[in-house]
Amino acid sequence: MQWLWFYAAMLILFAYVAYAAILPAYWSPNSRLWSSPLGYPAVLRKFGAKIPVEAAAPTLQAMSRVVSAAGAINFLHEIPINIEVPSIVSAVYVESGASIKVGDVLLKLDNGGNPTRMANLDVADKRGVFEKAKKDYLREKEAFKSGLIAQTEFAQFEADMNQARIELDKAQESLKQSAESRSKAVFGTAPRAAGNGKTEILAPINGSVIAMDVYAGENIVEPRNGVMLLGDTLMFKASVDQRYFSAVQLGNQAVVYLHAYPDVAVKAQVVKVDNVVAASQDTAGSVPYTFNVWLQLQADTAQAIQFVKGMNGYCRFEYPFQALAIPERALIKYSGQRGLVMTVNKDDALELRQVAYTASIDGKVAISSGLTAEDRVVLSGQTGLLPGDRIAAKTP
Repeated sequence: MQWLWFYAAMLILFAYVAYAAILPAYWSPNSRLWSSPLGYPAVLRKFGAKIPVEAAAPTLQAMSRVVSAAGAINFLHEIPINIEVPSIVSAVYVESGASIKVGDVLLKLDNGGNPTRMANLDVADKRGVFEKAKKDYLREKEAFKSGLIAQTEFAQFEADMNQARIELDKAQESLKQSAESRSKAVFGTAPRAAGNGKTEILAPINGSVIAMDVYAGENIVEPRNGVMLLGDTLMFKASVDQRYFSAVQLGNQAVVYLHAYPDVAVKAQVVKVDNVVAASQDTAGSVPYTFNVWLQLQADTAQAIQFVKGMNGYCRFEYPFQALAIPERALIKYSGQRGLVMTVNKDDALELRQVAYTASIDGKVAISSGLTAEDRVVLSGQTGLLPGDRIAAKTP
């Protein structure tokens, strides 16, 4: 009799365990047992019974499409300052990082060395003429001794050589005076007329000095580019994926987040969109095709923090719209804004439907094609279901 009581207790315990642990998993669409060959849908399918699943109709609701892109702080325009004439830099009035306005004097040049350079060229030219005249004279002198030419003809070659020597002496003296005059004028040991040989380089824009490669006293002996680099307006320059070229337009509002100020959201507006799409190597090794967008940082936030060229971060655009939406869990086998959903037709039979989606927010996906408001999509248990299954749809 005691054994009977023991077996009864074990049977009750087993039934309790089956009811408490096994049966809930057997009926749960989220369990592995549900999608197995002996699962709940498989058993109901074998007996021709309807399979109970959650289903819902797409609903029209407000959605938001988000476009984000990495970028950095840059100047909208960068202008190099070049020096075209050999000069001495007599003064530099700004330094890197300085704010400038149109007309501010950036540096002063003393290009009095140009006459000296011309005098050097003149000496070289006159020396060449003299050397030729001297060779002609020596050659004709031997001819005169041999009686091949007359004395009057020889005298002309001698006169040409003497005149060339005089011209060379004048050129050398002019060079000497030019060098002495330049040295005295540059270092202030001799008065010069106002503005004579002096050139002031003025700022062509309002902005900042980005970089400098020049110093007071430097002797610039040949034309040189980029002795100074100026920038006008600091902006956020973002590289946006080409898929969003039609979305990002002039005047669009955005929010910029910089790694230097992670807790500050800077409002910005698109003021320039590049019309060229180019490949750029990112850190992951892939080559995305992007186009550049310049965003004007709005003053209400920009005045509270200091921006510096090179600060990096990302920007975020948000485009609100209305669309049919379904829960994200209804999507199966999705990629590249394409996916599949299971729908319940008017005969309560299961069908596969291909859909296209554009955005997701708060667990909802915006459907652009493939569904209507009258459709019903299956929300759970898809792994254990097959097309053609009879469905008992229930609202979650």
